Amino acid sequence: MKTASSDPLLDVFNEVSGDLKVATMSIGKIAQAMDREASNQEKARDEDPQQKLREKAINEVRRLEFTGSEVIKAAAVFVRMPDQMGMLFALPEPLRREYIVDMLRDEAARREREVEVKVLVLLWNDGALKVVGLVGLKLFSFSVLHMLLLNDGKN
Repeated sequence: MKTASSDPLLDVFNEVSGDLKVATMSIGKIAQAMDREASNQEKARDEDPQQKLREKAINEVRRLEFTGSEVIKAAAVFVRMPDQMGMLFALPEPLRREYIVDMLRDEAARREREVEVKVLVLLWNDGALKVVGLVGLKLFSFSVLHMLLLNDGKN
């Protein structure tokens, strides 16, 4: 039980002061926990074998003297298809440059086959046709577009 002084203002001040000390200690513990968590995440990232393999693969592409743009494109392929990195290092060194050239050429061809289509979304409501919006779709072949058009929204 707290003892009250003869000055009520001093009592309030002491109570607030005690609350501030508790809050300060709690915030300090939260900050320590956040610092530990950030450190653990950084450590886990550094120990991620996939990340290390990506860095090694990108360094290999740079060592093979590809342009900056080609290095970025190769990195994008490695993220999308991680098996490409393993294959790169499985090959003898003299074949690695040719492998990357082929990989980048295949990626460029894949992107050319990719078709972006804008589809107008219409809604029939109360005997009137209303425009709902325009949606962009990325398709990988015209046959998929043909199927979508023939399907006419029926499932």
